[in-house]
Amino acid sequence: MRLFLWLMGLTAAVCAGGALVWVVLAEGQKQGLERWLELRRSEGWLAEVTAVDISGFPTRFDRRLEAPSLADPRAGWAWDAPFLEMGSDAWDPTHVTFVFPTEHSLALPGARIAITSEEMGAIAAVVPDLSLALREVGFTTEALRLEGREGWRAAAEAVTITVARRSEEAAPPNTYDVTLDATGVLLPDRLVEDIAPAGAGGQAGLLTLAGLVTTDRPIDRTVIERGEIGAEAILLRAGTLSYAGIDLRLKGRLTADANGFAAGTLDLVAEDWRRLLSSLVASGAVSGGMESTVRRAMELISMFSGGDRLEVPISFGGGDIRVGPVVIGKAPRLRRP
Repeated sequence: MRLFLWLMGLTAAVCAGGALVWVVLAEGQKQGLERWLELRRSEGWLAEVTAVDISGFPTRFDRRLEAPSLADPRAGWAWDAPFLEMGSDAWDPTHVTFVFPTEHSLALPGARIAITSEEMGAIAAVVPDLSLALREVGFTTEALRLEGREGWRAAAEAVTITVARRSEEAAPPNTYDVTLDATGVLLPDRLVEDIAPAGAGGQAGLLTLAGLVTTDRPIDRTVIERGEIGAEAILLRAGTLSYAGIDLRLKGRLTADANGFAAGTLDLVAEDWRRLLSSLVASGAVSGGMESTVRRAMELISMFSGGDRLEVPISFGGGDIRVGPVVIGKAPRLRRP
């Protein structure tokens, strides 16, 4: 009987000790989050939540942030939501799951976007040190709808994005595998009217990307805090867009030149390239004044690849994008010089 009572007392003490440890760690996480928000505000951010609740005793830490509102005026983005949920196992705080609300909003330079979905979540695994360098992140959403304040709308039935740091010794530092798969894609009506035949506006498309990105610094907590990251190199293994009769495929490699602009070549294969050119003009990627010049160049190139099919390298260099000798636009800047 004494042994039984001793074991019962030991069990009760262990449970009480475990509960105390969980409470202390939960309070530490709450205070850590509040300190992070306060530090962001001292740097000029808008960083507010109305409440932070932590549950999941005894095996998890499930954090719920009520009415989070984050904005970095220097970077030009802002995000508002009714809540954000973050969860992790008590024994592995470096692997976090995120649950987003079905409605929230994102502001970017020149655009404010209302986001709705049936389901949206993410997972993130980081290195267990103060840098919180990214090991892997995955994002999924279903029945995604985007609506711009300017009146445009876009959608997708399902979107999956993954980013994972490569660990091979041969890979350059800060190299990440990136994949994107989007099904049931619906582009903004204004763009579809320019590229699609009559009645094709309701057709859903497919977008996929697979490649490698070498960044100019590790993806870690400072990227969010400083709002800045660039790319040294992009290897596009395969990119496809099938939409409203257009079948577009891209692959190639781009690197940042001394001024940070993209340099290299992407190989383009396009079916019904005339409609594709119309979409590039409509989106502003090709200026209207260049349309006739580019069209004549593509007509000549397509003579060697067969009518409506176009196979052509697109070169990036000197801050310009060229098809053959014809400049069709300005090269994007991959990083700051």
